[in-house]
Amino acid sequence: MTINSRKIICFVVLPLSLFLLTSFFPHAVRKSPLPFHTEPVKEIKADIKLITAKKNLPLVDSALMAWHNNKHLNGAVLVAIGGEVVYEDYFGYAIPKTKVKIQPNSAFQIASVSKVFTGVSVLILKDRGLLRLDDSIQTYLPDFPYHDITIRHLLSHQSGLPNYVYALLPKLREISNPSNSEWYALFINAGLKPLFAPGKKFHYCNTNYALLAYLVEKISGMKFSMFLKKEIFEPLGMKNSFTYPESHLRTNTCHAFTKKGKPESTDANDYILGDKGIFSTPSDLLKFSVALHTGKILSKETYKEATTPQANEYENKDYGLGFRLRNSSDSLNKDIYHNGWWHGYRSAFHYYPADDLYIIMLSNQLDKHVYYTSIIRGLIMGHSAKSNAQPQDDDI
Repeated sequence: MTINSRKIICFVVLPLSLFLLTSFFPHAVRKSPLPFHTEPVKEIKADIKLITAKKNLPLVDSALMAWHNNKHLNGAVLVAIGGEVVYEDYFGYAIPKTKVKIQPNSAFQIASVSKVFTGVSVLILKDRGLLRLDDSIQTYLPDFPYHDITIRHLLSHQSGLPNYVYALLPKLREISNPSNSEWYALFINAGLKPLFAPGKKFHYCNTNYALLAYLVEKISGMKFSMFLKKEIFEPLGMKNSFTYPESHLRTNTCHAFTKKGKPESTDANDYILGDKGIFSTPSDLLKFSVALHTGKILSKETYKEATTPQANEYENKDYGLGFRLRNSSDSLNKDIYHNGWWHGYRSAFHYYPADDLYIIMLSNQLDKHVYYTSIIRGLIMGHSAKSNAQPQDDDI
């Protein structure tokens, strides 16, 4: 075959063949791959998780109803995947004495889950350049009598400070509606001895977060309750979230009670914010959680630091900067969370990154079943995870 013959085949015959093929069989040659190949893998996985979760909802509902019928659950439960609510239900009474049932807008004291909000408040100020985590507390509070304690030590419960809850209660009782600033004055003059040198070990202590709330007040120039309202609640549309003692004025506040139906008592410690004191609903908490875990509140670097272990409590359980962390080194079972317990209220606030799964459980009855979020996770995702072990009583 001559060179000229090859040119005829290349420049005439082949283009003509391709024209005929695409004209009579338009699907034989595609300009783009099949839709299946263009759909993001992440979206496919998310759809599969949603389908699995919705299929398993009867299992979740059955378990929760069993707990409620056996008087282990009086409260609210919300489960979401990728921010989409797949399960939400309410069990029992907001006010047992008058048989007022729990509703979607019923607000519970979230107890130590408040520490997440306090930690995030501090980190917001950090992102704005108003503080540094490794600064001494005395940089901002010169009259603070305990030396070498940093903001990071407070956030990660490594300060060595003693717990104020019992030590200061008699003095707090003498003050009408004590504020965090009045609490601070009492604390720095109480002469309480530190438990250990800062940074030596982990020791969960409410003092750390009451002090952080006061630190936020000093740096921002706002009362801590107002800072929460202006910087978190209002921007996120958390209309049913507020702090003590505003709970006395709200008609949607759930009243805490014992298993025998008797009202739980309060005391002067309730007025101190930071370590507790926030009231909220599952739907409001979901708004906060989704915004937090999708980068709407903190910078990417700060969020990563906050959810990285800063102190170890025991095997597979660490503390970050305002967050508890379970199975930190296990990407399939990592749990970023906080639980709470205060004067009859119990709360659980969990996020499982591998499943993009949010589980929120709130109760106004003192029963630890509200902490069994890992069981709910196993049921709804259709698998058994390492984190499915029952939580410890001190896991707050």
